[in-house]
Amino acid sequence: MSKIENPNSQKMETVDISDGNLKKLEGLDLYDPSTLDHIKLSKTQRTRGGLIALITSFIAIMVFFVPLPAPGGGSSILFGTIYQG
Repeated sequence: MSKIENPNSQKMETVDISDGNLKKLEGLDLYDPSTLDHIKLSKTQRTRGGLIALITSFIAIMVFFVPLPAPGGGSSILFGTIYQG
């Protein structure tokens, strides 16, 4: 369950957004670091986010740093091949 505590209110109110209703966030300044520091994620959300971060990091490392065999011998970085067409 995702919860955000509103640091701008007099008392710390908790906004539950686990139902997907993002209208509840209209009063919050999501660009304010103190608001973002009060976001609480469930264990499954943390696990899912961590897995997504690892997978996308792996893909980025493969694209930018791992040389692949190129036609005609030699090797090439995948991003360079894509960028040059």
